[in-house]
Amino acid sequence: MTDIADNEDLQKLIVAAGTPSATDNLAEPEPDEEGDEIVFVRNGWIRVTIAGSLHKLRRPFLRELQDLEASMEAGTLDVRELQESLKAANNEDLATARRISDEAKAITDDDSPRKFELDEESTQLAIKVMERNRQIERRARELRALWWEQVFKTLTPPGHDAPKDAPSWAEDLMLPSKLVQHWRSAPLAHGS
Repeated sequence: MTDIADNEDLQKLIVAAGTPSATDNLAEPEPDEEGDEIVFVRNGWIRVTIAGSLHKLRRPFLRELQDLEASMEAGTLDVRELQESLKAANNEDLATARRISDEAKAITDDDSPRKFELDEESTQLAIKVMERNRQIERRARELRALWWEQVFKTLTPPGHDAPKDAPSWAEDLMLPSKLVQHWRSAPLAHGS
């Protein structure tokens, strides 16, 4: 049996076929391909690497922390209010869609134009509900992006640049709470 690693011709065939061999080297990432990272520093600072660019966030002062928490809570409340405002319409449309769907199921003739109309009407109601849910999701994303913008604007130390845009991981629902918890629990810097 021939060992693939020792047979150059076989390796060339494997590479030509688009199948990487065990001896292929992976390329190093370009500077703009480096992974993002969040590092919680013991003294309350946070180092954020976005697309290979390092951004630092200092520990907030009490009023700043309170403002960031209030902003986070206001965003949560805004999304809840939107959910509540759309809840009745969603529930009504879902109930109507179920009723229509049940009516369509009662029609035994699969080629019936009425059955087709009912199925279409039920589907359109379900689509309206999904669109409302996407509206809620979009609003939540917008508010998280605004919160991150506030965080970077408030806590980026002088002489450092805030990122121009938030990375996709900023949509993580739990991350803001983790940051606030870090700021609340991190001990003072050595010698303080």
